[in-house]
Amino acid sequence: MSVWREKVLRYLPGGVCLAYTGLFFDLTVSNVTLFILLGLCLLLFTFRHTLESMKSSVAIQLLILFYLLHIAGLLASEDMNNGLFVLEKKVTLLILPLFLFPALQLLSADQKAELVLWMGLITIGSSVFFLSMATQNLIQCYDPLAFHRDYFASIPYVFYSIYFATGSLLLLHSAYRHFPNSPGKVFLILLLIVYSLTLLVVISSKTGIIAYITGLAYLLFKNIYSKRIYLLCMTGVVFSLAALLVLYPTTLNRFTELTRNLKVAQQDTITKQEDFTGLNLRLFFWRNSINQLRTDDRLITGVGTGDGQAYLDKVYTKVHLDKYLFLGFDAHNQWVMTLLQLGLIGIGLLAAVFITGWISAGKAQNFNMHFFLWVLLCFSFSESVLESNKGIVFFALFFCILCNPKKITYKNKV
Repeated sequence: MSVWREKVLRYLPGGVCLAYTGLFFDLTVSNVTLFILLGLCLLLFTFRHTLESMKSSVAIQLLILFYLLHIAGLLASEDMNNGLFVLEKKVTLLILPLFLFPALQLLSADQKAELVLWMGLITIGSSVFFLSMATQNLIQCYDPLAFHRDYFASIPYVFYSIYFATGSLLLLHSAYRHFPNSPGKVFLILLLIVYSLTLLVVISSKTGIIAYITGLAYLLFKNIYSKRIYLLCMTGVVFSLAALLVLYPTTLNRFTELTRNLKVAQQDTITKQEDFTGLNLRLFFWRNSINQLRTDDRLITGVGTGDGQAYLDKVYTKVHLDKYLFLGFDAHNQWVMTLLQLGLIGIGLLAAVFITGWISAGKAQNFNMHFFLWVLLCFSFSESVLESNKGIVFFALFFCILCNPKKITYKNKV
């Protein structure tokens, strides 16, 4: 490698951290930070190295193929303008694997580990900042909604929950790897766990709590030898969560409402005023949209890249959801949205991205990739995570960072 490219490579981790930090701001800021990162990647780009990097990871190849399938789906779309908008919105699923992933392969294993540590620190740092701002608004402005999930962070709480659940798990795992076994390390890990649980409860993210708790169970299982200590730790986690939910009934109510009025999901149309919750409304969305696809014989191929939302709105109108002003709402499920746009072919390819990423990470003992994929998988069933810039860029960015074909050796297991 030439001297000037080595100098550019030194700035690559900083560029990645800057791009991630940009995601906590509006679209303009996040796009600027992303362009800076891509500029660094272009300076490191060579065709030979890129081809070698692509060959090393089937998961990256499938992610690129998933984007290319959207281009094919554009040909089946009636609304070409919206289809082009969707392609533009999701272009990072192509650009980052092509340019960022090869550049990251030039970093050493220690540099990648340090990068993951910094990503976790940025995540925790963002939470401290938002907590400080919320506290200030509560004290100085007497704002009763200062800690409400819709106003707590500068971005939609769903995506912040994804970032925080992922970043906190990565930071925990980095703490196990970077610090030697000591009472101070145990205290730090316990503090991070309690802090992360508390924040997720405060922002009332049901999926975030579930993803974090199950991911934490997996993390502790991989890092604790003693089954007795592991069971003791998980018991403590469960009791801590229960106590936090009792102290913060707003989040507890979001869990208890899950079983309310589920019969509405079995209806073909809305014929009277219904008591909708987050769950029964989603189930109603999914059931009727999939049934309509089956009726129209579009399950295999979908309706096209640009026609997914329009098709969904037609279903909403048919079942009288338009009266509830739900037109324009997506399905709140990435798998259903992919089915609408690209059919079972698209679902199969997206599933292949997750499965190959998980399997290759397992072979390389890359548990960070497991944490990331698990959190995204959990949220993909309750949100359309790849239909918004904040989800698309995050997914592509972390997929490239954590997709490591080489085996990782972990130390400092408790």
